[in-house]
Amino acid sequence: MLGKAAKAVLSLGVAIVFSAALATADKGKMIDIYVDAVLPDGQELKAGKYQVVVDEAGKEVQFLKDKKVVVKHRCQCVEKGEKNRYNQARYVEGPEKKQRLTEIRLAGKTCIVQLDVPPGT
Repeated sequence: MLGKAAKAVLSLGVAIVFSAALATADKGKMIDIYVDAVLPDGQELKAGKYQVVVDEAGKEVQFLKDKKVVVKHRCQCVEKGEKNRYNQARYVEGPEKKQRLTEIRLAGKTCIVQLDVPPGT
């Protein structure tokens, strides 16, 4: 009898820990893109609020809207040693006066996500 109760308590504990881990998993950060922008490879990103998911191992960043991937782009994460205080998008003026998105900084992360990287980097 005690064995069944112990298994039930253990199973419940594992379920709670697993649920907490899923709840705190990094599912991406929300970032505002205030102007229509182009990425370094020419893809367009319309102004709006996006969920940003960075895959440092795969060297890829995804911009999602309503849980759908809008744009994927290669990236490089450069450690800066301290946490970013805010979500930021940085631009340079590109051809035809379009704003080219070159990097993003996500609050709480210690890296700068550079988008202006050559293929294979």
